[in-house]
Amino acid sequence: MLEAIDKELTFEEKDLFTRIRQIALIKISVAVKYPYIIPFSKVMYERSSREEMMKRVETKYPRIQERMYFHNLDYGLFREDIDFKKSYPDYSMDH
Repeated sequence: MLEAIDKELTFEEKDLFTRIRQIALIKISVAVKYPYIIPFSKVMYERSSREEMMKRVETKYPRIQERMYFHNLDYGLFREDIDFKKSYPDYSMDH
């Protein structure tokens, strides 16, 4: 799924909720095309620790979660009292 997200997601979209919708639609299209991917993924996650899985993901798709949910967003669309650094402390808003 991450391969499809990495290829298909347009990082030009600045609205977080529109981007989340795009990600969900990509995941749905992959699940429809490959119906056994969800059960397969579940088995893979059960056999590996979270740290192992994150290391594999990071190796193949560097900073994918950061790019999916933080890169090139318009933070002005949110209330002023929202602190995005708390939601993903490893991400620099300067990217």
